[in-house]
Amino acid sequence: MLAPLRSRWQQLRRWLVDRRHARMLAAAQQHSLMTRRGDLASSSEVARHAVGGLELECYRLQINGAQGVGLSVYIGPEELQRFDCLGTTGHFHYNFQQSRWIADGAVTRLAFGADTVAEQVSEGLYRLRRDLINLQRGNWRPQVRQMEVGTSDVEAAANWAEDSLQRLLRDPTTD
Repeated sequence: MLAPLRSRWQQLRRWLVDRRHARMLAAAQQHSLMTRRGDLASSSEVARHAVGGLELECYRLQINGAQGVGLSVYIGPEELQRFDCLGTTGHFHYNFQQSRWIADGAVTRLAFGADTVAEQVSEGLYRLRRDLINLQRGNWRPQVRQMEVGTSDVEAAANWAEDSLQRLLRDPTTD
C-alpha cells in the first residue's frame, strides 16, 4: 500500500520541481534578453550566423561606459558562452543562465587574461574552440546536451566569429 502512495508522491514532486524550474528559467531568459538589449549599441549592429546546432551573435556593445565587441554562442535556447571584449573591464560568461540560477540571480563574470579588446577577442575564440563541447555536455538542459555539435561545427563557428569580430574592430562605424 505504501509503494503506490510513495510513487504518486514522487511523481507529484517531480512535476512540481519541473514546473518551478521552467518558470525560473523563463524569467531568467526574459531578464537576460532585456539586459542584453540594453548593452547593444543598436540591433542593426548584430551579425547572426548558424552552424550545425550552434547559433552565434557578434555585436558592438557598451557596458558602464566601456566600448568594445561581443560574441554570444547559443546551442538551442541556451547561451553557453558570452564574451564581452571591453579592454580593461573585459570579461566572459560560461553557461550564462545556469550560472545565474545557481548563483541566485547574480551575474557571474570571469576576467580575461588580456587587457586589450583585440587580445580578448583572440582569447575568447581560443576558449570557444577549447571549451564549448564540454560546456554543452555539462549543461543542465537535456535538450542542449543531446544536440549534435561536432568539432567541425565549433571550428566553422569560430572562424565565422573571428571574421565578424575582426571586421567590427577594423571599421567601428560600419556593420
